[in-house]
Amino acid sequence: MKTKSWFVTIVLLLAFCSYLFYYFYTEERARAIDVVVSHQRVYARQAAYSLNELVDKWNNVLSYLSQDPNIIDMNDAGRDELTKLRGALHDEIKSITRVDERGVILATSPLFPGSVGADISKQRHIAKILADHKPVVSDVFDAVQGFQAIAIHYPVFKGGRFDGTIALVIDFGKVGKRILGDVESDGSGYAWMLSSDGIELYCPITRHIGKSVHETSKDSPDLEDVAQRMLSGREGVATLSYSEAVGRIAAGKRIVYYLPVHINDTIWPLAVVYSEDEITKHLADFSRKLAAILGLVFLGGMFMSYFGIKGWIVVAESEARKKAEEQLRESEERYRNLYANAAIGICRVTPNGKMLFANPHLVRMLGFESFEQLAASKIEGPGLALGMLGGNQEARGLESKWKKSDGSEIFVRQNVWLMYAEDGSVAYYDITAEDITEQKLLEAQLLQAQKMEAIGQLAGGVAHDFNNMIGVILGYASLIEKDLDPASPVVKRIQSVIQAAQRSANLAKQLLGFARKQVITPIAVNFNTEILSIDKMLGRLLGENISIRLLLGEKLWNIKMDPSQIDQVVTNLCTNARDAIQNVGTITLQTSNVSVEEVRVLKHGTVPKGDYVLFTCTDTGHGIDPRTIDRIFEPFFSTKAKGKGTGLGLATVFGIIKQNNGCIDVTSEEGKGTTFSIYLPRYDGEVEPREEPAAEPLVRGKETILVVEDESELLDLINSTLESNGYTAFCTTSPLKALTICEEHKGRIHLLLTDVIMPEMNGKELQEQLLKVSPGMKTLFISGYTANIVAEHGVLEKETQFLQKPFTPESLLRKIRSVLSES
Repeated sequence: MKTKSWFVTIVLLLAFCSYLFYYFYTEERARAIDVVVSHQRVYARQAAYSLNELVDKWNNVLSYLSQDPNIIDMNDAGRDELTKLRGALHDEIKSITRVDERGVILATSPLFPGSVGADISKQRHIAKILADHKPVVSDVFDAVQGFQAIAIHYPVFKGGRFDGTIALVIDFGKVGKRILGDVESDGSGYAWMLSSDGIELYCPITRHIGKSVHETSKDSPDLEDVAQRMLSGREGVATLSYSEAVGRIAAGKRIVYYLPVHINDTIWPLAVVYSEDEITKHLADFSRKLAAILGLVFLGGMFMSYFGIKGWIVVAESEARKKAEEQLRESEERYRNLYANAAIGICRVTPNGKMLFANPHLVRMLGFESFEQLAASKIEGPGLALGMLGGNQEARGLESKWKKSDGSEIFVRQNVWLMYAEDGSVAYYDITAEDITEQKLLEAQLLQAQKMEAIGQLAGGVAHDFNNMIGVILGYASLIEKDLDPASPVVKRIQSVIQAAQRSANLAKQLLGFARKQVITPIAVNFNTEILSIDKMLGRLLGENISIRLLLGEKLWNIKMDPSQIDQVVTNLCTNARDAIQNVGTITLQTSNVSVEEVRVLKHGTVPKGDYVLFTCTDTGHGIDPRTIDRIFEPFFSTKAKGKGTGLGLATVFGIIKQNNGCIDVTSEEGKGTTFSIYLPRYDGEVEPREEPAAEPLVRGKETILVVEDESELLDLINSTLESNGYTAFCTTSPLKALTICEEHKGRIHLLLTDVIMPEMNGKELQEQLLKVSPGMKTLFISGYTANIVAEHGVLEKETQFLQKPFTPESLLRKIRSVLSES
């Protein structure tokens, strides 16, 4: 222990002294770099100021020249003035050039062979001033005189009209050397300047001047990164490294300060660069002194630690004993709290079934007030778990039913561990138990929902095909009835066919209602108003021996629902209640507002949090047994005698409520009646007025109609109906053929009458294709059930015209006339 402590002390002292050395050295180095960066900032800003001052001076010279009449006319006197000015400023100015408004050189001093008459309008800076007539400073370019230069162009106006430019062509190398030379005076730093396009204007490596920095720095990622920052117009400090010497720049790290220099409308980035090695030369002496001081600190620490460790070991051993005792007490307390506050039941049971202890959660879960009551009872459950071990030492996830103190049953998932005594016999069993009754109920609901969904899909598909066949039967029967003499004995027979077809259509409608695929048009309604509107009809439907009791809540919230669906729901529930009542009875219809604060789990669904209108239908009938309640909403399931019902009434109600995002549940007790409870989401909109339009006389048509229906028998019926009423009809079972008909037809097609779901493409896609050929054509969709392309969640878009199958020839003609009459 002592050796280990001594070793740790040495390591810690070394680490501490090393940290102090690193900290102070880093601080000193950072201070030195900050001083140099401050100098760099001063140099750079002074250079930027001098460049701006020089450009301002040259702009003033050019401004003066641009107003000289001789320069404007570029006569002999003007040329003499250019020559004199060039002679006076020959140290800075390579040439003075006069360019006309097309970008052609008129004169230059000194005169270079072939320069006069040269077209330089393609040079970017020339193109810019020719376009906006504002002073411009160029990047590095190849002058027509044969050297690389930077030009300052100033606009010349004659009589208020742009007449070209007057320009100074400058040797930037000389100018830059004079302005930026101060940076290089001590031999450890240098200046670096780029044009706005990344051309190196000034650089200690002479061969780089006039070249793109992206080309010269392609082998140096650090340099390329600094160049990118400079060209973005930012100001800042960076570090870059040279792995080997380049020209007169030695290998090593460099500290770079960069800033943008604004020249007229352009930016030239400028950088001042210093060698980090030069900056940190003086740190060697600082490092030696710092190391000596820290060495003394280390030796002093070793001396003090020797005596300190001895005392610490004695104290530590005493503290360790106290801490171990305290940890043991805390551990015992922690496990006591865990046992007492666990969210699952915990108990220990002997092989003969005696309960040694149980935590409070298990006591509450089984309905007892204390452990003593639980231990004294002969509660079933723990004993069952022991028998499920099957010779294993432990078993997990066992599920069984336990009886509570009141005799009711709960589902429990338990884990069991067998514990042995020293002699090898079984000492006791440890059991954990979790109440999963609610979970089991939810699983049963899920299975029921999946079954209902599968049945619904089948019912929807059957109803769709059924509607096509019914449409053919109903249509032809209606046409035959129309052509018959009213006195003919065949009329009564054909009317029987029509009635049977209509009853079949109603059966298909109920199937679609259960499958949640019927066409609906929800509007804001008040449930109380809808019940009152059918109250008298319900009285006639139910008969005199059954009384209806209305308990309608005050200030009932509105809902959004198709009124016809409300009629279906109330009528089906009341009819079902009537059949459950023997002789005399009462049906109570009640409404109220309900706010659900927490999710409610019902037998046939779940009600999320929110505001609902609650509608209940309660009868005084014979009630429903539990086994029947589980299947009560399945289609074609009926407890009535053969021929007394289709088994679709409650299935239709179930589908309608689900289609409107509601929930339905049923409670019943044999001999005491049944209550159906329906939750419908609250809607904040105002109730919408409804008017029933009066039927108008049937009008013959003369328009052209394109009919697309993949059921050939129904297509023939539609064709006969249209042509017998004056319309011109083009009929086909193929959407692709319909496209060809529309393209080849010379006249106008007024209406597209199309099925929604077809093999080659759906009705909506066909409409979109045909509107490209015939933009003004109107569309009427028909279908046995709705599709997403026509209706979203069973709710039709307001602008979509739709006719539900099956339909009579008269209803088809009226709908077509209505669509064609719309403006």
